[in-house]
Amino acid sequence: MDKFELLGQVRKKARKPDKDLGAAAEPLPPESLPPNPPELPFQERSEFWAFFGPGLLITVLGFILAYSFVGPPPPKKLRFASGSSWGAYNKFARQYKEILAKEGLTIEVLETKGSSENLELLSQGKADIAFVQGGLLPKDPGVRLEALGSVYYEPLWIFVRSSKIPREFSELRGKKMAIGPVGSGTRAIALEILRDAEITEELKTVDVGGEQAEKMFNTGDLDALFLVGTPSIPVIERMLTAPGVQLMQFSRAHALERRHHFLSVVRLYAGVVDLKKNIPPNDVELLAPAATLVVRDDFHRALPAVLLSAAREIHGEGSILTEHNEFPSAQYCSFPIAQQGRHFYQYGTSFLYRHLSFRWASALDRMAILLLPFIGLLVPIIRLLPPVYNWTMKRKIYRRYRDLQRLELRIGYAPVEQLLGELDIMDEGARGLASMPAAYSADIYALRTNLDRVRGRLRRLDMDEKSRFHAPSESSEE
Repeated sequence: MDKFELLGQVRKKARKPDKDLGAAAEPLPPESLPPNPPELPFQERSEFWAFFGPGLLITVLGFILAYSFVGPPPPKKLRFASGSSWGAYNKFARQYKEILAKEGLTIEVLETKGSSENLELLSQGKADIAFVQGGLLPKDPGVRLEALGSVYYEPLWIFVRSSKIPREFSELRGKKMAIGPVGSGTRAIALEILRDAEITEELKTVDVGGEQAEKMFNTGDLDALFLVGTPSIPVIERMLTAPGVQLMQFSRAHALERRHHFLSVVRLYAGVVDLKKNIPPNDVELLAPAATLVVRDDFHRALPAVLLSAAREIHGEGSILTEHNEFPSAQYCSFPIAQQGRHFYQYGTSFLYRHLSFRWASALDRMAILLLPFIGLLVPIIRLLPPVYNWTMKRKIYRRYRDLQRLELRIGYAPVEQLLGELDIMDEGARGLASMPAAYSADIYALRTNLDRVRGRLRRLDMDEKSRFHAPSESSEE
């Protein structure tokens, strides 16, 4: 028989009616016994949510609101409207395709007739990015397009079969000139320049360009060629070295530059095309629009940085017409510069795009907005840290007080020995709080004092129980 069963029998015997004790020894009626001990409400969990709940709710709502501003991921495939297979647009577009493939982007190079068709494809949403010659605008003024930047000069070249170098548009009277196919930027700019010179009615124009125009020129079907492009285009290279062919040198190049703001005067130095043959034989001032990377205004905001980085790799080394790192540039554009393009020219490539792959960098860049809830809550969180720390420390003490309160409510309903055993466990836990900071020593000593107070009460109750057990036996012996 354990001590708890022995104590139960003692308590029963103390309440058992005894004929020697008379009415005083009769048991208490059931209705007079105290009810079951009341239960303390469990408040620790509710205290936690009352303290942290509003902050957690605000944080969650902040994340939901911020996430609503996170746009979709960038597309993995882009349609690049370039130009004819023999032109510089197509050649450069394929270089972009190779570089961007390393970033996980697939580029579909669309072969077109030139800038005018490229603008049409952009306007219809059939292309995502395009090379467009400076000075050209879409037919529909309601179409909103943006430029990422200009990438290189593409000069105007007027080659004439002649024994002397032409310098005035009047020298083209009566000639048959190729001005580029319909839909090309070459044709558009040729008609604009010839109309400005009021010479269109005095020459015959043919809508052909490139290698086809070269063949017609070589067979005598054409007297002049109007071409637009870099000196590295094979057709232009061959025409520069062709015997009996002269390159027109604009005597009023600066006047044309002022009248047509998309044009720039660039100098082609003597011998720069072929040093051995000294081509050209003298410095030539050329008029040049700039080839521009053009996109729709809904172009994904993560793509301009990677495209302009590729442009810098392709066009930044310079050429026989440009300085090192002159392109890409925010100048010479007929369309407004995209916001991300302006950021690139002002600050360069961001930290993420310099050190991470495009996919990882764009994902982190999109998620950066989710930092706003943290930033918005940072100051209040810092202010809350001291009281939260204080609450955490005191909670360890208050938890012992709650256990002690529950134990006191059980006095009279549970064996004294059991309650004393539980109290010893509480006291051992209170001793373990000695490792807390010294600022909480007073609270710890107060807790241990209250534990000793309850322990004294239980011991007095235990002594009373034992005295009631021994009292009847002593009186009977007398």
